Amino acid sequence: MTRPADSIIANTRATRLAGRMVLLPTAIILLLAACAPMAPWDDSSAFPSASTPTAGDLIARAMELMGGREAIARIDVLTTVADCDGPPGAFTTTVHAAGGQRVVFQQADAGGAFIGHVNGDIGWMADLGTGAVVPVEGDMRSMFLGHAFHHLALHLDGAFRDHELVGRSLFGDRLCWKVRMIDAFDRQAWAYFGVDDGRLDGMTLTVDAGGDAAQTVMILYDDWRVAGDLRLFHAFALRHGPELWRYRFTDIRINEQDPAIFEVPAAVRELLGATPEPIAGDR
Repeated sequence: MTRPADSIIANTRATRLAGRMVLLPTAIILLLAACAPMAPWDDSSAFPSASTPTAGDLIARAMELMGGREAIARIDVLTTVADCDGPPGAFTTTVHAAGGQRVVFQQADAGGAFIGHVNGDIGWMADLGTGAVVPVEGDMRSMFLGHAFHHLALHLDGAFRDHELVGRSLFGDRLCWKVRMIDAFDRQAWAYFGVDDGRLDGMTLTVDAGGDAAQTVMILYDDWRVAGDLRLFHAFALRHGPELWRYRFTDIRINEQDPAIFEVPAAVRELLGATPEPIAGDR
């Protein structure tokens, strides 16, 4: 059976886990090609200020609008649950995310459930029925981490590097500042900030989709509301080539999950021949 995660990226590969076949995408999630055309905008009168911001200015403003650096720094584990819809139908996505590239990513539909884990440089899948584990490589870790949508948005200055202001673009129906970035897997990404308010409107990520599949995925945030001490998007539309995916978050929780959920099982370390020393992100 093809899990909900499978159709995010057209190119898939088969991985055998505990006696059954699970089809999974070979690259990140994380999700998305143009929801609307992006083009230069030359009407300078449309801007609230004659001065051009830096990439750092835009990120700082976006973080302030999402609750501020202090509130963001207090997040140990961010848990989100979303009702989702895409080409294969309806499904539910649950993500637990934390610093140090730690994610537990689960999707479920009427046919069953899939779960993937990342802790730093180690990724693995677990069979929910038997508990059997299988290590995964970098492309799968990238895909799992890419589903931590809120974590990536809240940590633009940590999850990405080499931020550079490109200029002005239309993103969806909004005039935005466009910032180029590099993700943790050395792939290009772009963030879009509204010129009228500085809000982070969305991102475009580069993926290794293979074949003729689109090489970028785009996500447009919507429905900004309070969640604890933060103000976060509670919905988004995601495009990858011709595929449209919609997420509506039904639950967002801060620091209610035990960080032990990210611990690497001894069986995974044994399969990898890993040493017992802590790896990146371990607590």
